[in-house]
Amino acid sequence: MPVASTYALGKAALQSKCAQEENQNHPGYVLADGVRVYRPLTFRENLAARVEDFNTLKDTRGKKRTLQDRLHLFDTSLNSCSSVAYKAGSTLFTIISQDQELLTLPRNFTMPSLRTEYPTHDVSLDSTKGKYNCGLTESDILVHDAWLMAVEGDRVLLREAASITFSLLNQRHTLVNGMGFYVHKSLTLNDEKKALFIGNLYGNSDAVGSYDLDSSRSFLRVAPSPRGRKR
Repeated sequence: MPVASTYALGKAALQSKCAQEENQNHPGYVLADGVRVYRPLTFRENLAARVEDFNTLKDTRGKKRTLQDRLHLFDTSLNSCSSVAYKAGSTLFTIISQDQELLTLPRNFTMPSLRTEYPTHDVSLDSTKGKYNCGLTESDILVHDAWLMAVEGDRVLLREAASITFSLLNQRHTLVNGMGFYVHKSLTLNDEKKALFIGNLYGNSDAVGSYDLDSSRSFLRVAPSPRGRKR
């Protein structure tokens, strides 16, 4: 999908496009009132799409894909319907894979964050107890609490994604560290949420849960045709 100026506008554009197509391939979400809406992919689904697309060596016509083609999703920052919720006045946070409050944001929402009650029923992490807001080694990532929560415990996916990413980063930048997990550095005055996204290779494929919702966003749409590709 084209880059939108805010999270809410990007989400609304994605939902509108999928509705116009009657897109049966793009995932949906059933709201509390029973209404089904299209949703952005989760953080885990975005990461899986990157890995799957990179590992697809031939196009639908059987022609070999170039490395540039295979890197398209790695070279794009991808937003998600996953959120990072922060507890006011503390370093505690949690990750919600499919956040209904993000899915129902009105298109005219322009606040930096969503102020909402911290979900006490979810497992909390503490940003002072681990490596946050800095680059990580490949081995760091595989045991990183927030990365594991963000990929919903899928260690196989995380290992493959890290392996591909570090191979690409080392080719491009000769870096040892990358794929950091970025959260608020300062304590928030209110309970709040922000969307979790994964950066492009230029941004070291960091996981970022601290960017404002009123900043520019891009989303991945599953192609409506069974023969189509994610784009």
